Amino acid sequence: MIHMQPLYFKVFPLGRPMDELKAKLGDFNASSLDEEVRNDPDAIAKARREYEAKLRKRSYSDPAYGMIGAIAYRQPDGTLTVDTHAEKSLLEDFWQHYRHFAGDIAGWNIFDADLHWLLVRSWANRVPVPAAATRRAGTGRRAWVGFTDLKRELAGGPSQALDLDQVCKAFGWEGVKTTDPASAVVTMREPEPTAAKALALANIEDDLRQLHDLGVRMGIERADFEKIPPVRSAGSAAASLDGPTTLDIETAPGDPGVLKKLCGEFDPAQVKTGHARKPETIQAIIDRARAKYDQDLIKASLLNPFLGRVCAIGYRSAGGTIDIPEYDERALLEDFWSRAERGERFNGWNLFKFDLQFLYVRSLLLNVRVPANFRSRAGTGYVRYRGVTDLMWEFTGSPREYASVQTACDAFGLKGKNGDGANFHKLWLSGDPQLKAEGRNYLANDVTQEAALAEVMGFAHPQIEVPNLPAERLDVVERRMLEPEPACPEFD
Repeated sequence: MIHMQPLYFKVFPLGRPMDELKAKLGDFNASSLDEEVRNDPDAIAKARREYEAKLRKRSYSDPAYGMIGAIAYRQPDGTLTVDTHAEKSLLEDFWQHYRHFAGDIAGWNIFDADLHWLLVRSWANRVPVPAAATRRAGTGRRAWVGFTDLKRELAGGPSQALDLDQVCKAFGWEGVKTTDPASAVVTMREPEPTAAKALALANIEDDLRQLHDLGVRMGIERADFEKIPPVRSAGSAAASLDGPTTLDIETAPGDPGVLKKLCGEFDPAQVKTGHARKPETIQAIIDRARAKYDQDLIKASLLNPFLGRVCAIGYRSAGGTIDIPEYDERALLEDFWSRAERGERFNGWNLFKFDLQFLYVRSLLLNVRVPANFRSRAGTGYVRYRGVTDLMWEFTGSPREYASVQTACDAFGLKGKNGDGANFHKLWLSGDPQLKAEGRNYLANDVTQEAALAEVMGFAHPQIEVPNLPAERLDVVERRMLEPEPACPEFD
Protein backbone atom coordinates (compact mmCIF):
# COMPACT_ATOMS: atom_id res chain seq x y z
CA MET A 1 0.00 0.00 0.00
CA ILE A 2 1.36 3.43 -0.95
CA HIS A 3 1.11 6.12 1.73
CA MET A 4 1.25 9.67 0.40
CA GLN A 5 2.44 12.56 2.49
CA PRO A 6 -0.44 14.82 3.54
CA LEU A 7 -1.23 18.24 2.17
CA TYR A 8 -1.14 20.64 5.14
CA PHE A 9 -3.28 23.76 5.13
CA LYS A 10 -4.45 26.71 7.22
CA VAL A 11 -7.45 28.98 6.70
CA PHE A 12 -7.16 32.70 7.47
CA PRO A 13 -10.50 34.45 8.17
CA LEU A 14 -10.84 38.05 7.07
CA GLY A 15 -13.04 40.57 8.85
CA ARG A 16 -15.71 42.38 6.90
CA PRO A 17 -15.81 46.19 6.57
CA MET A 18 -17.43 47.85 9.57
CA ASP A 19 -20.34 49.29 7.55
CA GLU A 20 -21.28 45.76 6.38
CA LEU A 21 -21.11 44.44 9.94
CA LYS A 22 -23.30 47.27 11.22
CA ALA A 23 -25.79 46.66 8.44
CA LYS A 24 -26.11 43.04 9.56
CA LEU A 25 -25.72 43.35 13.33
CA GLY A 26 -26.90 46.89 13.98
CA ASP A 27 -25.17 50.20 14.59
CA PHE A 28 -24.00 51.49 17.94
CA ASN A 29 -26.93 52.84 19.97
CA ALA A 30 -25.96 55.43 22.57
CA SER A 31 -29.49 55.53 23.93
CA SER A 32 -28.97 52.08 25.46
CA LEU A 33 -26.25 53.44 27.76
CA ASP A 34 -26.80 54.60 31.33
CA GLU A 35 -27.85 58.22 31.65
CA GLU A 36 -24.60 59.14 33.37
CA VAL A 37 -22.60 57.75 30.43
CA ARG A 38 -24.84 59.41 27.81
CA ASN A 39 -23.90 62.80 29.24
CA ASP A 40 -20.16 62.13 28.87
CA PRO A 41 -18.84 62.45 25.26
CA ASP A 42 -15.60 60.64 26.13
CA ALA A 43 -17.52 57.74 27.69
CA ILE A 44 -19.76 57.53 24.60
CA ALA A 45 -16.71 57.45 22.31
CA LYS A 46 -15.15 54.71 24.41
CA ALA A 47 -18.37 52.66 24.36
CA ARG A 48 -18.56 53.06 20.57
CA ARG A 49 -14.97 51.80 20.15
CA GLU A 50 -15.72 48.82 22.40
CA TYR A 51 -18.84 48.01 20.38
CA GLU A 52 -16.96 48.15 17.08
CA ALA A 53 -14.15 46.02 18.52
CA LYS A 54 -16.78 43.45 19.52
CA LEU A 55 -18.20 43.42 15.97
CA ARG A 56 -14.73 43.10 14.48
CA LYS A 57 -13.87 40.18 16.79
CA ARG A 58 -17.09 38.41 15.85
CA SER A 59 -16.30 38.88 12.18
CA TYR A 60 -13.01 37.00 12.62
CA SER A 61 -14.53 34.22 14.76
CA ASP A 62 -17.94 33.58 13.20
CA PRO A 63 -18.19 32.47 9.53
CA ALA A 64 -21.75 33.79 9.40
CA TYR A 65 -20.36 37.36 9.63
CA GLY A 66 -16.79 36.97 8.39
CA MET A 67 -15.19 35.69 5.20
CA ILE A 68 -12.08 33.74 4.20
CA GLY A 69 -9.20 35.95 3.11
CA ALA A 70 -6.48 33.38 2.42
CA ILE A 71 -5.66 29.67 2.49
CA ALA A 72 -2.06 28.58 2.92
CA TYR A 73 -0.91 25.14 1.72
CA ARG A 74 2.25 23.17 2.34
CA GLN A 75 2.60 20.84 -0.62
CA PRO A 76 4.01 17.30 -0.14
CA ASP A 77 7.31 18.48 -1.69
CA GLY A 78 7.60 21.20 0.99
CA THR A 79 6.71 24.23 -1.12
CA LEU A 80 4.37 26.91 0.26
CA THR A 81 1.48 28.30 -1.74
CA VAL A 82 -0.84 30.99 -0.41
CA ASP A 83 -4.14 31.60 -2.21
CA THR A 84 -5.51 35.13 -1.71
CA HIS A 85 -8.04 35.25 -4.55
CA ALA A 86 -11.68 36.23 -4.12
CA GLU A 87 -13.45 34.08 -1.53
CA LYS A 88 -15.54 32.04 -3.96
CA SER A 89 -12.45 31.19 -5.99
CA LEU A 90 -10.59 30.21 -2.80
CA LEU A 91 -13.36 27.81 -1.87
CA GLU A 92 -13.63 26.25 -5.33
CA ASP A 93 -9.87 25.72 -5.43
CA PHE A 94 -9.87 24.09 -1.97
CA TRP A 95 -12.52 21.54 -2.90
CA GLN A 96 -10.65 20.86 -6.13
CA HIS A 97 -7.61 20.02 -3.99
CA TYR A 98 -9.82 17.65 -2.02
CA ARG A 99 -11.19 15.92 -5.13
CA HIS A 100 -7.83 15.37 -6.80
CA PHE A 101 -5.34 14.92 -3.93
CA ALA A 102 -4.75 11.22 -3.26
CA GLY A 103 -3.53 11.55 0.35
CA ASP A 104 -5.00 13.02 3.52
CA ILE A 105 -5.40 16.77 3.97
CA ALA A 106 -4.17 17.77 7.42
CA GLY A 107 -3.94 20.70 9.79
CA TRP A 108 -4.32 21.82 13.41
CA ASN A 109 -7.80 22.13 14.94
CA ILE A 110 -9.30 21.93 11.46
CA PHE A 111 -12.44 20.03 12.54
CA ASP A 112 -13.56 22.80 14.89
CA ALA A 113 -12.20 25.81 12.98
CA ASP A 114 -10.85 25.64 9.41
CA LEU A 115 -13.25 23.05 7.97
CA HIS A 116 -16.23 24.63 9.69
CA TRP A 117 -15.33 27.97 8.09
CA LEU A 118 -14.89 26.31 4.69
CA LEU A 119 -18.23 24.56 4.96
CA VAL A 120 -20.27 27.58 6.06
CA ARG A 121 -18.61 29.95 3.61
CA SER A 122 -19.11 27.42 0.79
CA TRP A 123 -22.81 27.34 1.58
CA ALA A 124 -22.90 31.15 1.70
CA ASN A 125 -21.16 31.39 -1.70
CA ARG A 126 -23.24 28.53 -3.21
CA VAL A 127 -20.03 26.54 -3.81
CA PRO A 128 -20.76 22.78 -4.03
CA VAL A 129 -19.13 20.74 -1.24
CA PRO A 130 -18.12 17.18 -2.27
CA ALA A 131 -20.64 14.76 -0.78
CA ALA A 132 -17.83 12.43 0.28
CA ALA A 133 -16.09 15.07 2.41
CA THR A 134 -18.50 15.21 5.33
CA ARG A 135 -21.14 13.00 6.87
CA ARG A 136 -23.17 12.93 10.05
CA ALA A 137 -22.59 10.44 12.83
CA GLY A 138 -25.68 8.73 14.19
CA THR A 139 -25.53 11.06 17.19
CA GLY A 140 -25.40 14.18 15.02
CA ARG A 141 -21.72 15.04 15.29
CA ARG A 142 -20.12 15.83 11.93
CA ALA A 143 -17.45 13.46 10.65
CA TRP A 144 -14.85 14.46 8.03
CA VAL A 145 -13.53 11.99 5.46
CA GLY A 146 -10.02 12.34 4.05
CA PHE A 147 -8.86 14.85 6.66
CA THR A 148 -6.54 14.51 9.65
CA ASP A 149 -6.79 16.92 12.57
CA LEU A 150 -3.45 16.75 14.42
CA LYS A 151 -4.95 18.39 17.49
CA ARG A 152 -7.61 15.71 17.87
CA GLU A 153 -5.05 13.00 17.18
CA LEU A 154 -2.87 14.28 20.01
CA ALA A 155 -5.76 14.96 22.38
CA GLY A 156 -7.51 11.65 21.74
CA GLY A 157 -10.77 13.37 20.82
CA PRO A 158 -12.56 16.73 20.67
CA SER A 159 -12.98 19.23 23.50
CA GLN A 160 -9.45 18.72 24.80
CA ALA A 161 -7.40 21.87 25.46
CA LEU A 162 -4.10 21.82 23.59
CA ASP A 163 -2.01 24.83 22.63
CA LEU A 164 -0.05 24.41 19.39
CA ASP A 165 2.70 26.78 20.47
CA GLN A 166 3.25 24.78 23.68
CA VAL A 167 3.17 21.49 21.73
CA CYS A 168 5.82 22.69 19.26
CA LYS A 169 8.08 23.95 22.04
CA ALA A 170 7.68 20.65 23.91
CA PHE A 171 9.21 18.95 20.85
CA GLY A 172 12.09 21.44 20.92
CA TRP A 173 10.90 23.51 17.98
CA GLU A 174 10.49 27.28 17.69
CA GLY A 175 6.75 27.45 18.31
CA VAL A 176 4.01 29.28 16.42
CA LYS A 177 5.26 32.40 14.66
CA THR A 178 1.98 33.69 13.23
CA THR A 179 0.72 35.10 16.52
CA ASP A 180 -1.74 37.56 14.93
CA PRO A 181 -3.57 35.84 12.04
CA ALA A 182 -5.91 38.81 11.59
CA SER A 183 -2.99 41.11 10.75
CA ALA A 184 -1.18 38.40 8.76
CA VAL A 185 -4.07 37.89 6.34
CA VAL A 186 -4.33 41.62 5.64
CA THR A 187 -0.59 41.78 5.01
CA MET A 188 -0.64 38.73 2.72
CA ARG A 189 -3.36 40.28 0.60
CA GLU A 190 -1.31 43.38 -0.19
CA PRO A 191 -0.84 43.55 -3.98
CA GLU A 192 2.78 44.70 -3.88
CA PRO A 193 5.73 42.86 -2.26
CA THR A 194 6.81 44.42 1.02
CA ALA A 195 9.11 43.45 3.87
CA ALA A 196 6.08 42.88 6.12
CA LYS A 197 4.50 40.58 3.52
CA ALA A 198 7.71 38.59 3.13
CA LEU A 199 7.93 38.17 6.91
CA ALA A 200 4.29 37.04 7.15
CA LEU A 201 4.84 34.43 4.43
CA ALA A 202 8.04 33.21 6.07
CA ASN A 203 6.25 32.82 9.41
CA ILE A 204 3.41 30.85 7.80
CA GLU A 205 5.91 28.63 6.02
CA ASP A 206 7.64 27.90 9.34
CA ASP A 207 4.30 27.17 11.04
CA LEU A 208 3.23 24.69 8.35
CA ARG A 209 6.69 23.09 8.40
CA GLN A 210 6.31 22.48 12.12
CA LEU A 211 2.91 20.90 11.45
CA HIS A 212 4.59 18.64 8.91
CA ASP A 213 7.29 17.71 11.44
CA LEU A 214 4.57 16.98 14.01
CA GLY A 215 2.78 14.77 11.47
CA VAL A 216 6.02 12.84 10.91
CA ARG A 217 6.42 12.27 14.65
CA MET A 218 2.81 11.12 14.91
CA GLY A 219 3.17 8.62 12.08
CA ILE A 220 0.82 10.50 9.76
CA GLU A 221 3.51 10.32 7.08
CA ARG A 222 4.24 6.61 6.85
CA ALA A 223 7.33 6.87 4.68
CA ASP A 224 9.13 8.85 7.38
CA PHE A 225 7.50 6.94 10.25
CA GLU A 226 9.62 3.89 9.54
CA LYS A 227 12.74 5.85 10.52
CA ILE A 228 11.65 5.80 14.18
CA PRO A 229 13.63 3.15 16.12
CA PRO A 230 11.93 -0.26 16.59
CA VAL A 231 10.41 -1.33 19.89
CA ARG A 232 12.39 -3.31 22.45
CA SER A 233 11.55 -6.99 22.14
CA ALA A 234 12.47 -8.30 25.59
CA GLY A 235 11.38 -7.76 29.15
CA SER A 236 7.63 -8.26 29.34
CA ALA A 237 5.43 -11.25 29.96
CA ALA A 238 3.54 -12.99 27.19
CA ALA A 239 0.02 -11.81 26.52
CA SER A 240 -2.56 -13.51 28.70
CA LEU A 241 -4.60 -16.17 26.94
CA ASP A 242 -7.48 -16.20 29.42
CA GLY A 243 -8.45 -12.53 29.56
CA PRO A 244 -7.26 -8.93 29.29
CA THR A 245 -4.56 -7.34 31.42
CA THR A 246 -5.63 -4.50 33.70
CA LEU A 247 -3.49 -1.42 33.11
CA ASP A 248 -2.85 1.74 35.14
CA ILE A 249 -0.12 4.36 34.80
CA GLU A 250 1.33 6.82 37.30
CA THR A 251 2.93 10.12 36.37
CA ALA A 252 5.48 12.55 37.76
CA PRO A 253 6.34 16.20 37.07
CA GLY A 254 8.68 16.84 34.17
CA ASP A 255 11.98 18.64 34.25
CA PRO A 256 11.56 22.02 36.07
CA GLY A 257 13.34 23.81 33.25
CA VAL A 258 10.87 22.41 30.70
CA LEU A 259 7.92 23.38 32.90
CA LYS A 260 9.11 26.97 33.16
CA LYS A 261 9.92 27.12 29.45
CA LEU A 262 6.44 25.97 28.41
CA CYS A 263 4.38 27.68 31.11
CA GLY A 264 6.50 30.73 31.92
CA GLU A 265 8.37 31.89 34.99
CA PHE A 266 6.55 33.19 38.05
CA ASP A 267 6.01 36.94 37.69
CA PRO A 268 5.91 38.85 41.01
CA ALA A 269 4.52 41.90 39.21
CA GLN A 270 1.26 40.01 38.61
CA VAL A 271 0.67 39.43 42.32
CA LYS A 272 -2.05 41.60 43.87
CA THR A 273 -0.88 42.81 47.28
CA GLY A 274 -4.05 44.73 48.16
CA HIS A 275 -3.53 47.47 50.73
CA ALA A 276 -0.29 46.03 52.12
CA ARG A 277 2.39 48.68 52.65
CA LYS A 278 5.10 47.07 54.73
CA PRO A 279 7.85 45.49 52.58
CA GLU A 280 7.87 42.33 54.70
CA THR A 281 4.10 41.92 54.31
CA ILE A 282 4.31 42.43 50.55
CA GLN A 283 7.17 39.92 50.32
CA ALA A 284 5.19 37.36 52.35
CA ILE A 285 2.24 37.71 49.94
CA ILE A 286 4.57 37.27 46.95
CA ASP A 287 6.23 34.21 48.53
CA ARG A 288 2.85 32.57 49.12
CA ALA A 289 1.83 33.29 45.52
CA ARG A 290 5.14 31.84 44.25
CA ALA A 291 4.63 28.67 46.29
CA LYS A 292 1.08 28.31 44.98
CA TYR A 293 2.28 28.86 41.40
CA ASP A 294 4.86 26.09 41.76
CA GLN A 295 2.30 23.75 43.34
CA ASP A 296 -0.25 24.43 40.60
CA LEU A 297 2.42 23.82 37.95
CA ILE A 298 3.32 20.44 39.47
CA LYS A 299 -0.35 19.50 39.78
CA ALA A 300 -0.99 20.39 36.13
CA SER A 301 2.09 18.47 34.95
CA LEU A 302 0.75 15.21 36.41
CA LEU A 303 -2.17 15.38 33.96
CA ASN A 304 -0.39 16.87 30.94
CA PRO A 305 2.00 14.66 28.92
CA PHE A 306 3.79 17.73 27.55
CA LEU A 307 4.65 18.82 31.09
CA GLY A 308 4.87 15.53 32.97
CA ARG A 309 6.30 12.05 32.44
CA VAL A 310 5.44 8.41 33.07
CA CYS A 311 7.12 7.09 36.21
CA ALA A 312 5.39 3.71 36.63
CA ILE A 313 3.00 1.32 34.91
CA GLY A 314 1.09 -1.34 36.78
CA TYR A 315 -0.18 -4.53 35.11
CA ARG A 316 -2.47 -7.19 36.57
CA SER A 317 -2.92 -10.31 34.47
CA ALA A 318 -6.26 -12.11 34.23
CA GLY A 319 -4.74 -14.75 36.49
CA GLY A 320 -4.03 -12.17 39.20
CA THR A 321 -0.28 -11.69 38.75
CA ILE A 322 0.79 -8.08 39.35
CA ASP A 323 3.78 -6.67 37.48
CA ILE A 324 5.19 -3.18 38.19
CA PRO A 325 8.45 -2.90 36.19
CA GLU A 326 11.12 -0.59 37.59
CA TYR A 327 12.32 0.91 34.30
CA ASP A 328 13.14 4.43 33.21
CA GLU A 329 10.49 6.19 31.16
CA ARG A 330 11.75 5.18 27.73
CA ALA A 331 11.96 1.52 28.71
CA LEU A 332 8.47 1.66 30.26
CA LEU A 333 7.07 3.00 26.98
CA GLU A 334 8.95 0.50 24.84
CA ASP A 335 7.80 -2.35 27.07
CA PHE A 336 4.15 -1.28 26.88
CA TRP A 337 4.10 -0.94 23.08
CA SER A 338 5.88 -4.29 22.79
CA ARG A 339 3.07 -5.90 24.78
CA ALA A 340 0.46 -4.18 22.61
CA GLU A 341 2.17 -5.19 19.39
CA ARG A 342 2.20 -8.83 20.48
CA GLY A 343 -1.58 -8.72 20.82
CA GLU A 344 -1.98 -8.35 24.59
CA ARG A 345 -5.45 -7.00 25.43
CA PHE A 346 -6.00 -4.35 28.12
CA ASN A 347 -8.70 -2.87 30.27
CA GLY A 348 -8.62 -0.07 32.82
CA TRP A 349 -10.23 3.17 33.96
CA ASN A 350 -10.20 6.28 31.73
CA LEU A 351 -7.61 4.68 29.45
CA PHE A 352 -8.65 6.43 26.23
CA LYS A 353 -8.52 10.00 27.52
CA PHE A 354 -5.68 9.68 30.01
CA ASP A 355 -3.44 6.61 30.34
CA LEU A 356 -3.13 5.65 26.67
CA GLN A 357 -3.08 9.24 25.46
CA PHE A 358 -0.33 10.06 27.98
CA LEU A 359 1.68 7.04 26.80
CA TYR A 360 1.15 8.03 23.17
CA VAL A 361 2.26 11.66 23.53
CA ARG A 362 5.25 10.75 25.72
CA SER A 363 6.29 8.23 23.07
CA LEU A 364 6.14 10.92 20.38
CA LEU A 365 8.25 13.27 22.48
CA LEU A 366 10.87 10.59 23.21
CA ASN A 367 10.80 9.21 19.65
CA VAL A 368 9.57 5.79 20.80
CA ARG A 369 7.81 3.88 18.03
CA VAL A 370 4.04 3.38 18.39
CA PRO A 371 2.58 0.38 16.50
CA ALA A 372 0.81 1.89 13.51
CA ASN A 373 -2.25 -0.39 13.70
CA PHE A 374 -2.92 0.01 17.44
CA ARG A 375 -4.81 3.33 17.22
CA SER A 376 -7.82 4.11 15.06
CA ARG A 377 -10.02 7.18 14.94
CA ALA A 378 -13.45 8.15 13.77
CA GLY A 379 -14.01 11.05 11.41
CA THR A 380 -15.42 12.83 14.45
CA GLY A 381 -11.95 12.76 15.98
CA TYR A 382 -12.33 10.27 18.83
CA VAL A 383 -9.47 7.79 19.14
CA ARG A 384 -9.89 4.13 19.96
CA TYR A 385 -7.23 1.52 20.70
CA ARG A 386 -7.39 -2.01 19.36
CA GLY A 387 -8.00 -4.67 22.00
CA VAL A 388 -8.63 -2.13 24.78
CA THR A 389 -11.74 -1.70 26.97
CA ASP A 390 -12.13 1.60 28.79
CA LEU A 391 -14.19 0.76 31.87
CA MET A 392 -15.05 4.42 32.47
CA TRP A 393 -16.58 4.79 29.01
CA GLU A 394 -18.60 1.63 29.64
CA PHE A 395 -19.67 2.82 33.09
CA THR A 396 -20.79 6.30 31.97
CA GLY A 397 -22.10 5.24 28.57
CA SER A 398 -20.36 8.14 26.84
CA PRO A 399 -16.80 9.29 26.10
CA ARG A 400 -17.92 12.82 27.00
CA GLU A 401 -18.76 11.95 30.61
CA TYR A 402 -16.36 11.54 33.54
CA ALA A 403 -16.70 9.44 36.67
CA SER A 404 -14.04 8.60 39.23
CA VAL A 405 -12.99 5.01 39.77
CA GLN A 406 -14.04 5.44 43.41
CA THR A 407 -17.60 6.25 42.29
CA ALA A 408 -17.79 2.95 40.40
CA CYS A 409 -16.28 1.04 43.33
CA ASP A 410 -18.82 2.60 45.68
CA ALA A 411 -21.64 1.66 43.29
CA PHE A 412 -20.55 -1.98 43.19
CA GLY A 413 -19.55 -2.38 46.83
CA LEU A 414 -15.80 -2.61 46.20
CA LYS A 415 -13.07 -1.23 48.46
CA GLY A 416 -11.74 1.35 46.03
CA LYS A 417 -8.56 3.39 46.27
CA ASN A 418 -6.17 3.36 49.22
CA GLY A 419 -4.44 6.71 48.61
CA ASP A 420 -4.02 9.73 46.36
CA GLY A 421 -2.38 9.26 42.96
CA ALA A 422 -1.08 12.85 43.09
CA ASN A 423 1.35 11.72 45.80
CA PHE A 424 2.53 8.54 44.07
CA HIS A 425 5.61 10.08 42.47
CA LYS A 426 6.76 11.39 45.85
CA LEU A 427 6.74 7.82 47.21
CA TRP A 428 8.05 6.04 44.11
CA LEU A 429 10.92 8.44 43.42
CA SER A 430 11.81 9.16 47.06
CA GLY A 431 14.81 6.82 47.20
CA ASP A 432 13.43 5.45 50.48
CA PRO A 433 12.67 1.67 50.22
CA GLN A 434 9.80 1.91 52.70
CA LEU A 435 8.13 4.81 50.87
CA LYS A 436 8.64 3.07 47.54
CA ALA A 437 6.94 -0.02 48.95
CA GLU A 438 3.96 2.18 49.90
CA GLY A 439 3.85 3.42 46.30
CA ARG A 440 3.99 -0.14 44.98
CA ASN A 441 1.13 -1.13 47.29
CA TYR A 442 -0.93 1.85 46.07
CA LEU A 443 -0.49 0.97 42.38
CA ALA A 444 -1.07 -2.74 43.01
CA ASN A 445 -4.35 -1.88 44.75
CA ASP A 446 -5.38 0.34 41.83
CA VAL A 447 -5.03 -2.41 39.22
CA THR A 448 -6.64 -4.93 41.59
CA GLN A 449 -9.71 -2.74 42.11
CA GLU A 450 -9.99 -1.99 38.40
CA ALA A 451 -9.74 -5.71 37.61
CA ALA A 452 -12.58 -6.26 40.11
CA LEU A 453 -14.64 -3.61 38.27
CA ALA A 454 -13.98 -5.39 34.97
CA GLU A 455 -15.21 -8.63 36.56
CA VAL A 456 -18.41 -7.03 37.85
CA MET A 457 -19.09 -5.28 34.53
CA GLY A 458 -18.45 -8.41 32.47
CA PHE A 459 -15.23 -7.34 30.75
CA ALA A 460 -12.77 -9.63 32.51
CA HIS A 461 -13.40 -12.56 30.16
CA PRO A 462 -13.25 -11.96 26.40
CA GLN A 463 -14.96 -15.17 25.34
CA ILE A 464 -18.29 -14.57 23.62
CA GLU A 465 -20.90 -17.27 24.08
CA VAL A 466 -23.30 -17.71 21.16
CA PRO A 467 -26.86 -18.26 22.44
CA ASN A 468 -29.09 -21.08 21.20
CA LEU A 469 -30.49 -19.63 18.00
CA PRO A 470 -32.04 -21.07 14.84
CA ALA A 471 -29.42 -22.13 12.28
CA GLU A 472 -30.16 -19.25 9.92
CA ARG A 473 -29.68 -16.67 12.73
CA LEU A 474 -26.63 -18.48 14.12
CA ASP A 475 -24.87 -18.05 10.79
CA VAL A 476 -25.46 -14.28 10.93
CA VAL A 477 -24.23 -14.02 14.53
CA GLU A 478 -21.06 -16.00 13.77
CA ARG A 479 -20.32 -13.84 10.73
CA ARG A 480 -20.66 -10.66 12.77
CA MET A 481 -18.42 -12.05 15.52
CA LEU A 482 -15.73 -12.75 12.93
CA GLU A 483 -15.96 -9.33 11.29
CA PRO A 484 -13.00 -7.06 12.12
CA GLU A 485 -13.59 -4.02 14.30
CA PRO A 486 -14.47 -0.95 12.17
CA ALA A 487 -11.42 1.14 11.33
CA CYS A 488 -13.30 4.36 12.13
CA PRO A 489 -15.81 3.74 14.95
CA GLU A 490 -18.33 6.46 15.69
CA PHE A 491 -18.36 7.98 19.15
CA ASP A 492 -19.98 11.05 20.60
